[in-house]
Amino acid sequence: MFQIKQARAKFGELQLEMLLKDVFPSKRLDFQKNIGVGIPDACILVEESRYLCIDSKFPLENFKKYSEAENAEEKSKYWNEFLRDVRKHIEEIRGKYVGKENTLDFAFMFVPSDVIFYHIVSESPEIAVEASKSGVILASPSVLPAYLNLVSARIKAEEISEKAEEIQRKIDLMGGYIDELGSRLETLFRHINNAYNNVSRVQQSYTDLKGYYSTISNFDVAGVEE
Repeated sequence: MFQIKQARAKFGELQLEMLLKDVFPSKRLDFQKNIGVGIPDACILVEESRYLCIDSKFPLENFKKYSEAENAEEKSKYWNEFLRDVRKHIEEIRGKYVGKENTLDFAFMFVPSDVIFYHIVSESPEIAVEASKSGVILASPSVLPAYLNLVSARIKAEEISEKAEEIQRKIDLMGGYIDELGSRLETLFRHINNAYNNVSRVQQSYTDLKGYYSTISNFDVAGVEE
C-alpha cells in the first residue's frame, strides 16, 4: 500500500470497485465518471440523476513517514501533518460531492486500510466526527460494506415504492375499465329485458294476426251473394 502514489491509487480503486460490485448491479455503478460537479472515483446511482460519490484518493504520504519515524517527536510531527492532509481532503470531497444538485447530502471517503482507519478513530476521533458533520463519512474495507448495504436497502425500498405506485396506477386504470364495462352491460341488460318483456306481446300480436287472416281466408263469398 505504501508503494508509489500511482500504485497506491490503483490499489484503493481496485478495493473499492470489488466492494461495490459485491453489493450493487452494474447499472447502478460508475467509475471515474464525470457527473458535472467532478469525477469521483466511484458513484452509485441512488435515484434518478442523483449520485452517492465515493473518493478513494486517500492521503498516505505523511502516515507512511509517521509509521517509519523512529522517535516520538518525529511521529508527532508526521501524525499532525497526516491529520492536516486528511482534513484538507475531507474539505475537498465536501466541496465537490456533498449536497450538489445531482448528489446526495453525504459522500464517502474510502480509507484503504482498516489499520489506518482504526488508528484515526482511536487516536483522533474528532476527525471522523467533524467529517460526518460536514457530510463526509470515513469508511474502511471492513466498515464500508455495512454502509453500502444500508444504501442498497434504501434503493430497493425506492424501487418497491415505485413498483407499488405503478401497480396502483394499473389497478385504478382497470377499475375504470370495469366501471365502463358495467355501464355497457347495464344498458345491454336493459335492452334484453325490454326485448324479453315484448316477446309475449309480439307472440299475441302474431296469434291475433294469424287468426284474423284465417277468418278472412275462410269467408264464404257465395253465402253473402245469396
